[in-house]
Amino acid sequence: MIEISEAIENEDQLVDWFNKLKSTLDNESVILLRGQVNHHNQIRSGKSRPDIKINKEIEHGWNNLVGRILSSNEQPFISSEKRQAILQHYGLATHYLDVTTNPLVAAWFAVNKLTKLEPILWVGLEFRNLNRVTYNPINEGFGYIHVFVISNREELEKKNKLIDIRKIEKFERPKRQDAFLLFDRPPLLPDINTFWKYTLKLERKKFRTSLSMRQLFPTPIEDKGYKFLLDVPFVQVPLPDKQSKSRESKGKRKILDFSFGVRSINVVEYVDDEKDDGGINHKWNDFTLFEPKAFREWQLLNLNLKKYFYELDSKFSNTVKITLSPSSKSFCEKNYRDVGLAWPDVNSNDIFLSFSQFQHDKVMDFLRPPFRGLWIHKENDLIIAVRVSIGWKGRINTKLYGIFILKDNFLEPQETNETNYPKNINIVTKEVSIALALHNLVKNGPLIFIPHPFAIPKWYYLL
Repeated sequence: MIEISEAIENEDQLVDWFNKLKSTLDNESVILLRGQVNHHNQIRSGKSRPDIKINKEIEHGWNNLVGRILSSNEQPFISSEKRQAILQHYGLATHYLDVTTNPLVAAWFAVNKLTKLEPILWVGLEFRNLNRVTYNPINEGFGYIHVFVISNREELEKKNKLIDIRKIEKFERPKRQDAFLLFDRPPLLPDINTFWKYTLKLERKKFRTSLSMRQLFPTPIEDKGYKFLLDVPFVQVPLPDKQSKSRESKGKRKILDFSFGVRSINVVEYVDDEKDDGGINHKWNDFTLFEPKAFREWQLLNLNLKKYFYELDSKFSNTVKITLSPSSKSFCEKNYRDVGLAWPDVNSNDIFLSFSQFQHDKVMDFLRPPFRGLWIHKENDLIIAVRVSIGWKGRINTKLYGIFILKDNFLEPQETNETNYPKNINIVTKEVSIALALHNLVKNGPLIFIPHPFAIPKWYYLL
């Protein structure tokens, strides 16, 4: 890599340098650029950095997220790699690096610094934390543009190692930023640092960009894909007991314990300043997936399968929780028969399915206790299901729901001294089958399987 010592002072000089380099290359080559506020000796994609881990269910879920945004006509033709590239461009960590073919775009990112604004706590039925950012110009020191020269563009594009996302339907931001994504997953080839040929310096005190933040980051009104990401439901965050306050309704039938919500997918809102709403109507557009306090803090509940079978020492506090949105639960109920049953890939033999309810500022009568969930334990091919519910007064109730053998991707109900199946055992089998259909329903789409945005261990969402 050659570091150009002479600093560039304006856009004309930058475009002139870019055109001179371009004139030395053949038509098969492409120049990609990445603007940086600081100089780096090595460049890495988000998921190629240390301590980044993700499981298969989440990988499928992210891909389904993009598929849900795209039109039905285009969806089948968007590869998994291209879907990952789109998500990278909107802020989610993948094995791709954001680059551009436009030197003026790269320069803008070199002379403007991403600034996190103070979060806004939106006060409603469920308080919501709004994560907002803006860009501010830097008028001192140097900005940097890393220049990548790729001679085998066609080969890399065929292998989805280089992806052009400028013309994908419903996504406006990639078009505005002339965005490409370059694959980076060491030790796999290609090594993006071998393409890194030059580093340019911009003298920020003199350099004036002709672009604005709103040109490069269009509002959700203009960018339909971005709007979809911002429209995902909010989810609750557990609060320490000392911060928890009970709110009793006038009818004294139900208790809403205080909590606040965050967007289930950690996508930030780009605003011009503190007063800018970013084109989002939070009162009318925001939904929160509501669960009672005991379900949010399920790891504190003292339940054990020994209550039903002394041979099984399994604690409820060790379960992996999957919170289902009302729409995902409805989808599973309609489609569970179409796929084989399998245990979800969540690194646990205990799963707690929690069925959430929608909460919305503009609706005053919305929650319908009892809140229900299903604790499912796997013991080799045995599946034990316990129903967990919370009524109006917040009391936890559990009931042995059934015991089954998972055989050839189907459930077979089994008799024990403890089981007391209803006459219509198909209802019980159906609910447990829905839980074991999640793996293939997520794998085949369109369900979105994601971790809690605050990285709370063992807590996932199904949207």
